[in-house]
Amino acid sequence: MASNNITKNHHIFTQDTLKIKGGTTTIKNETSDADTIFNVNDNTVDTEVMRLDGSESSLLMASGKKIEFNNTDDSAPANRNEELGYIRCTGIGDYGSKLGLYTRPTGTASTAVVERLQVNGDGSVKATNAGGSLVQVARVRGYQMEGVGGAGGYDVYMVNHGLGTGYVVASVSETASPYSMVEVEVRRGQWVASGTAAGTGVHAGDSGSLSYVNATESDWTTFIFADITGDDYRLTVTG
Repeated sequence: MASNNITKNHHIFTQDTLKIKGGTTTIKNETSDADTIFNVNDNTVDTEVMRLDGSESSLLMASGKKIEFNNTDDSAPANRNEELGYIRCTGIGDYGSKLGLYTRPTGTASTAVVERLQVNGDGSVKATNAGGSLVQVARVRGYQMEGVGGAGGYDVYMVNHGLGTGYVVASVSETASPYSMVEVEVRRGQWVASGTAAGTGVHAGDSGSLSYVNATESDWTTFIFADITGDDYRLTVTG
């Protein structure tokens, strides 16, 4: 088949440019669940770029291919084909994947496009810091709770934040004036085996019966502080 040909039912139409006039145009694959595939000649290699997936009614980019954005707004014609950024999904291991967002920093035409945001199949999300390195994006969980009082005026409040790491930053603040931050002892893990509810997702226990519950250090955080019975607090866990 000659280059720049369009084939349909064994008919070949030789065209350098396909022009369609007269309003709305439909490109239709009438075979049930069949894909419509778009290939290019990439440095002499017949390469699939994307397909319209008939069984899913979706656009499917071929593995490793990217959706690219060029510099069409540049006043200099020579710069209009510069790659400004792209989105690419890459397979990782057995059925895993990584979705990356790439952009180019301000600079000359030779400035490289770099990955700025990365969403991974394991649920982690990374973004570039000031130095340009990809680092884990902080996730925040917040809880409202009511002080219930405890032995010696101290109480234990525990949350199962589910962040998958015990290395978190935790804080407690009042929700009413003067909105003060509360001095609090923070421990990794769950330190009272069972407790009473002190708010959605918050378990209250007695500071006189502290005992570490095995294998909870990655998903639980325990707050120990002197509260005022009936006062409302905001617990925040960042990790």
